[in-house]
Amino acid sequence: MNFFNRILHYYIYDMRLKKKLVVSHTILFLIPTAVLICFLFLNIFRIVMDDTIRSEQALSSQSVLSVENLVSHVTHASDTLTSSYVIRDMFDISNAQAQGLIPSRSKISNLMRLTDTLTDHSLIESVRFYYDDHTYHRLEQFNTNAQRLFVPLSEVSSPWLEYFNAEGWSKFFFPKSALSEKEADENGNGAQIDLLIDRNDQVINVCEMKYSMSEFTIDADYERELRNKKSAFIEATKTRKAVHLTMVTTYGVRQNSHSGVVQSEITLEDLFG
Repeated sequence: MNFFNRILHYYIYDMRLKKKLVVSHTILFLIPTAVLICFLFLNIFRIVMDDTIRSEQALSSQSVLSVENLVSHVTHASDTLTSSYVIRDMFDISNAQAQGLIPSRSKISNLMRLTDTLTDHSLIESVRFYYDDHTYHRLEQFNTNAQRLFVPLSEVSSPWLEYFNAEGWSKFFFPKSALSEKEADENGNGAQIDLLIDRNDQVINVCEMKYSMSEFTIDADYERELRNKKSAFIEATKTRKAVHLTMVTTYGVRQNSHSGVVQSEITLEDLFG
């Protein structure tokens, strides 16, 4: 404070008039110049940010459409395979029938032609059938140099497969529509879980993915469904980790009396920002 007092005293009482005029005019010139520069910078920054946000929104919309097209393409390929008579004849059978199964060359040829039609070498580069080689008899003998169609599970080195085997989980999660009446009676009303993230900090994120043209709204029925997913997962896995419900949506979750069931959310802006 003494320093500024000395400067002020020097300016008022000791500084020559010529120097005072120079300092005064310099200050009067610099202050408007600084204000003008700040004004221009803030406006240019706002214009650039608005343009960037519009570009990101347009890119996000295109990304959503691209993801929808990719999912639709993969779903069509999966439905085509699972509904084909060759797949049903080979895999929709009992274990006893599978142990004695020796598929004919014509069936294998039809299956290879079908997989060729579904392989576009961009999104779907190849099709593999992973089978239980303790039940089926050496299906890999039908593989060719150009097409490795059958892979026994004993040759698979997958972190997820090893994880499930190590945990000893006896239940997997499927849509109810994928269960037969007998399976639904035996295993109960399963819960479909879109994505699981098992973190190292003793937390598991149960992710629910929803596409919406605006903020996604959680109502009372959907809140019960989410709570059922969480409780079903905890009951089936016997996990001692904290289980958090996470919504992955286009534009976020609308806040209401039911949105508190979700611990965290991810939007397209978070994914593509």
